[in-house]
Amino acid sequence: MRRWFQSMAGQGPSVNKKGFTVLLTVVALCVLSGVGRAEPTAPNWMPSSPIHAGNQIILLWVPTPNAVKYHIYMNGAKIGDSPSGQHMVAAPSEAGEYKFEITSVDATGVESKKSAPGVVRIIKLEPPGAVYTMASESALQLRWDSAKGAIIYNVFRADKEGAEPKLLGSVQGEGFTDTTLEKGKSYFYSVSAKDAGGKESVRSKPAKASLLVPVKKEEAVKVDQKIVPTKEGETSKLVGENKLQQFQAMEFGPDGFIYLVDAKVSQVFKIDSSSLSVVGKFGCGPDGPCKSKLFNDLALSGDGLVYVNDPWARKVFIFDSEGKFRSEFPIPEVKAKEVLDPLSEEVRKKGQLTNGIAIDPREKVVYVVDEKLNTVYRFGMTGEFLGHLGHGGPDPSKDLNGPGRIVVSPAGELYISQPLTHVIHVMDPKTGSVVRTIGKKASGYVGAFIGITGMSFDPKGNLVVSDSGVHSIQVFDAKSGDYLYHLGDETGKPDTEMPERASLAGIRFPVGAIVRGGILYIFRGDKNQIVTRQVVAN
Repeated sequence: MRRWFQSMAGQGPSVNKKGFTVLLTVVALCVLSGVGRAEPTAPNWMPSSPIHAGNQIILLWVPTPNAVKYHIYMNGAKIGDSPSGQHMVAAPSEAGEYKFEITSVDATGVESKKSAPGVVRIIKLEPPGAVYTMASESALQLRWDSAKGAIIYNVFRADKEGAEPKLLGSVQGEGFTDTTLEKGKSYFYSVSAKDAGGKESVRSKPAKASLLVPVKKEEAVKVDQKIVPTKEGETSKLVGENKLQQFQAMEFGPDGFIYLVDAKVSQVFKIDSSSLSVVGKFGCGPDGPCKSKLFNDLALSGDGLVYVNDPWARKVFIFDSEGKFRSEFPIPEVKAKEVLDPLSEEVRKKGQLTNGIAIDPREKVVYVVDEKLNTVYRFGMTGEFLGHLGHGGPDPSKDLNGPGRIVVSPAGELYISQPLTHVIHVMDPKTGSVVRTIGKKASGYVGAFIGITGMSFDPKGNLVVSDSGVHSIQVFDAKSGDYLYHLGDETGKPDTEMPERASLAGIRFPVGAIVRGGILYIFRGDKNQIVTRQVVAN
């Protein structure tokens, strides 16, 4: 080889200067053109990138060796260059899924393969759905449907219809309580949604509401049975790791334990009914065998199974009494003409939203209430769909209007609360028709309701209704629906501040009440704890 180069350079016996010049030219072109070099490597995204921040998309990636610049692509089309491992682009105005890719480019212009796609989803921010109101004498409670992509809701109020509303406040959840009101005056509420980037939707349609003005009645409060303090285990210790954050439902199990639902953490608490101490809690969990979103009610079967309704996941999860996950079943999409026809187009678009759940252990039927479609789903114990009641039953009733909780009486009838109309409908499970209404003809607070938060049956089969809106617990004849009496404290008298309810010794916001073995178990919404009282004749 050496002698060949020498000959080409004119140092050997055979000189070929022209050939040597051609060789040098080829070598130089190969070096300059990168022949023999490896292609640049494709960049890797930094964690959490791309990032949608306000009206910008931030792209961050790990710089690659020998790269002098980077090409940026969106949905396959090149949109720019960057000399470093970062770039910002304006967020697209149209909703949809946007795929970003990056390539490395070296000094010779050679471009790498595209990086793995980084996906950004732009959600069209819609205003919240209809605003619902619940009035008391001193406050108005607002609820609304969640808006996809929203992290904050702005609540507005106008004093006159058509007037420009003023901002009352901002909240993260789908609820707000207004206490800055005048009696006898109407108000108009609307809500807007804001996303993580600060983008705000238009306001919802205004909802008219005013404070409740109770009609006085001649009927007086009866306190046939009163409650007195127990000797021990009077107050549950739901603190520390066992602190309950958002009570949703309570039921007494056949095993003698109390089961509570915490919607905030989507867990079920199992509580000893004697000591009121937490003996266990369970749910799906982030790495568990099931994927839940929001536990909001539970029902217990006669064989020790716990059925939990999840309206956001549109599923019912089944656990045993020790908290082991057994199975799950979905809430089916409603296509029944008899269910959908009576509903407005706006309600149909909002879709399904389940609420209460109950079990008839004798008939082996699971009932789930849908507060949006005003119907009751029927399932077998393992989840087989058996049809609808209410709008979708064989004898449709149009009396269901935003149904809430549901319980099954000892006689097998369905008791369904109506938060919007402040009554309880009793439904025949065979025909789906409403056979009577509790609270419909009553006025004031005797035999009527403001906020029905709990229903259960005492050992005599009477209906026990807890009303956190007016801080009372009333008892009704389940067969006739007639008002029987209030449960009151040891004074056995009406409340001195409000004679239309019984005195409860300072117990406020009873959001659940169950009578078992002569003991009344009350869940206090203001303290997030269970309080027990012995029930005795007045």
